[in-house]
Amino acid sequence: MRLNVLSNENTDFEIEVNHKIAPFEVEIDPTNTCNQDCYYCNVHDFRKDFPDKASTEDYVNLIRGLPDTVGKIVFSGGGEPTVHKDASILIEEACKKNAEVGLITNGTMLYRLNLSENNRPDWMGIDIDAVNDEDYYKIRKHKFKYVLKNVKEEVPKIKKYGTKLTFKYLITDYNNTWEHFTEAIDFAVEHGFDEFFARIAHFKDGHVIEPITDWDDVHNKLDIYCKEKKIVFLSAFAKEKDFRNTTEPIEKCFGP
Repeated sequence: MRLNVLSNENTDFEIEVNHKIAPFEVEIDPTNTCNQDCYYCNVHDFRKDFPDKASTEDYVNLIRGLPDTVGKIVFSGGGEPTVHKDASILIEEACKKNAEVGLITNGTMLYRLNLSENNRPDWMGIDIDAVNDEDYYKIRKHKFKYVLKNVKEEVPKIKKYGTKLTFKYLITDYNNTWEHFTEAIDFAVEHGFDEFFARIAHFKDGHVIEPITDWDDVHNKLDIYCKEKKIVFLSAFAKEKDFRNTTEPIEKCFGP
């Protein structure tokens, strides 16, 4: 069971938990605000209709009140978590719980995080998608130099604290060639990432990204290349194949 807490909730966050069905994983979305404008993003209307209302105190109380059965706390959301002015405080509170702590970010504002050996996520997924200026801007409407600066300056510090780092690669219309894949994997290796995770973008209008060959072949070739480069390869391609056989609605940009 997963409890998803959205930033537009305006309550006192008092949680009554039946411990027989208590959530194992809690995803906390600290803000709906984002500093990028990804072309595949499906949450523009959501941000407009549900502006941020919850305070830092609300989230602190929420985290403190989570039952001991919660095994994972992930900061993510329709916005960029590091935009929240007190993101480090929320991470610190989560680290006090006996749970795995994760952060999903676009990596452009890592410098705002006040992390330490005792106050840091167990793992951090950084959505980068492309490692050159032209393709990165097509996908995210943002300048690659900002994420590059943060990766160069902040990632070594974060790794020093023991956080596992995952390079997250969403396959879109602008980064779906072998050259794009290998360029991104080389970048991930060069900058000390532990994992390379690939998945496929989905769109509300039904548009999906087709594989170069088929997803099994793409998975196998990327896995071989990552092994050569000594980085762990992960993918959602198996889930993708299952998902295409269903008619479930697309609610998030990363599909299944």
